[in-house]
Amino acid sequence: MNNVRPIAFYLPQFYPTPENDEWWEPGFTEWTNVVRSAPLFPGHYQPRIPRDLGFYDLRVPETREKQAMLAREAGIEGFCYWHYWFGGGKRLLHEVFNEVVRTGEPDFPFCLCWANHSWYSKTWDPDLPDKLLVEQTYPGDEDIVAHFNAMLPAFKDERYMKVNGKLIFGVFDPSKIDIAHMHQMWDALAQEHGLKGFYFFALCIGSRSLKWSDPGHHYDALVLDPLLDSVDVWQCTKSERQLRDSLIASGIPYTVRYDDYVAKTRDIFSNHSEVLPCINPDFDHSPRSGVAAKILTDSTPGKWAQLCRIASGHVADRPEQERLVFIKAWNEWGEGNYMEPDRRWGKQYIEESGKAFRGEPTEAGQVSLDSLISIVVPLYNKEKYIRRTLQSVLSQTFTNYEILVVNDGSTDQSLERAKEVKDERIRFFTKPNGGPASARNQGVRNAKGRWVMILDADDELEPGILEHFAKLIHEHPDCHFFCGTHQFRRSGQLIPYSTKYREGVLKNNFRAWCTGRFMPVAGSCVILRSLLLQHPFREDLRRYEDAESLFGIMRTARIWTTTRPAMIYNQESCSASNVRSNIAEDFIGHLSLKGKSLWEQFALWELYRQGLKLYPNDMKKLYKRKGFQNIKYPLLKLWKGIRYR
Repeated sequence: MNNVRPIAFYLPQFYPTPENDEWWEPGFTEWTNVVRSAPLFPGHYQPRIPRDLGFYDLRVPETREKQAMLAREAGIEGFCYWHYWFGGGKRLLHEVFNEVVRTGEPDFPFCLCWANHSWYSKTWDPDLPDKLLVEQTYPGDEDIVAHFNAMLPAFKDERYMKVNGKLIFGVFDPSKIDIAHMHQMWDALAQEHGLKGFYFFALCIGSRSLKWSDPGHHYDALVLDPLLDSVDVWQCTKSERQLRDSLIASGIPYTVRYDDYVAKTRDIFSNHSEVLPCINPDFDHSPRSGVAAKILTDSTPGKWAQLCRIASGHVADRPEQERLVFIKAWNEWGEGNYMEPDRRWGKQYIEESGKAFRGEPTEAGQVSLDSLISIVVPLYNKEKYIRRTLQSVLSQTFTNYEILVVNDGSTDQSLERAKEVKDERIRFFTKPNGGPASARNQGVRNAKGRWVMILDADDELEPGILEHFAKLIHEHPDCHFFCGTHQFRRSGQLIPYSTKYREGVLKNNFRAWCTGRFMPVAGSCVILRSLLLQHPFREDLRRYEDAESLFGIMRTARIWTTTRPAMIYNQESCSASNVRSNIAEDFIGHLSLKGKSLWEQFALWELYRQGLKLYPNDMKKLYKRKGFQNIKYPLLKLWKGIRYR
């Protein structure tokens, strides 16, 4: 991960200008809104007060030097300055950037993103129009040339950031310009001045704006900021919009948990490999828009580090020059998305992002445990998915783990794809094809950790789940098995498995299994390695090969379930559990009621019922004298009593 290129958007509106004096009040800067903000609900973190840099004025060179020093500590390669060109030579907030170019200080890389939008005085009232302050215009070719010439000193600066020798230049609203024409003109002008040309990126605000992903869009890159997918009411359901409206009418803003934003962002990036990621350390627009604000809650430095790892993993496959990760933002204090030190967190966001981008363990990963967690990944012909699976582990906040990839005789490029993921915690084993059970058993035997997780090579861990399991292990040392719920990915949609999970120890493991309160799958649980060694997976089975091991563990283990989603079960890939086998290679063909408790008998009978559908003739012959027909009616009576509890 230490080869990524993090770039932080930089807001220059921290010094007074004649225009802001006229439009708002004398001496107005971004700080004016920041200091006026107040909490809108219990626990709302406002106002946000800067610490190390204070209420700075960007005209002071020492402030800009300190910002660059902190950004280096955060692992950031350079700043992307917001650039305001309204057409016809009209510019705003350019004085500080001009000073940076003129003086050559700070000695810190930079690039530009054109904020090509009109400025309004917003009313935040749908019934009242906003007041236009300055209009964005596009006069034509002469203005395109004038725009280039105005910025030429910056373009020729050695600090200006490049991709493969081409100058990085962003466009905030890609729908407003003919980028093909501008790209052609600016490339020609650049070459006249000894420059190689431009690397234009389109800033896409929300995944709905990815209409620019058409191959003919003429941008060199699409930078996706998925924040609106989490907090924008128009991305929500009708019921969620109604809830937001009722809350705002009552003076309460509509909020979204930062954990939900991280999970949503990870899913969107995994479905859009073509984009470069843009991530937010936090977001709270209430200093500008009050109760109508979009607000994320419960952001922490550890959660931010987790998102940095997710974004880093997303670009890991790209050529090194193109591994750009955009951060929005370095200093957007009026929107609550900044990395600069404040009085609540100090420098923790800076420190944690620096560790994440350099691939070092973060504070969130330092949870006390007796030993590490061993994650066993059986691998057979999953070349399309294995990198995504491994990246879902490497992006976890908790870092005290090892990954054991057991290649079970893959005939495609699965192993080669897996080895492209570089991390010293990954160990590889190769064996002749023997089925998933033999691969799992080999991984468990070679595991160094006291705790083991089995993760199939086409599934993914949910963000932060290893840290959650680690805390549960630490808090409940009397438990042997920890299990979270899971989601299915089907036709690009995530579908939760069950809402019946509860937080706490199961009183009857088999009853919980029968009633849907406990349904472990690979990747949703961590189990004591000693139990998996005592109850290995049956290697003669190809379907439900884990059931006998699981049932053996369930008879004695103290199991803790958590309502937190642990993993995403990918139903879009071929899964052995969805394929009918020969009954002799299916656990359903080896059921026995002898010596089993009533609830385990019921669990086995449920599998027997499945078998009647899959193998009707074989099942009737196989179990004719094994008691399943004899207990059918008592269990039906029992089922009627269970289903309404």
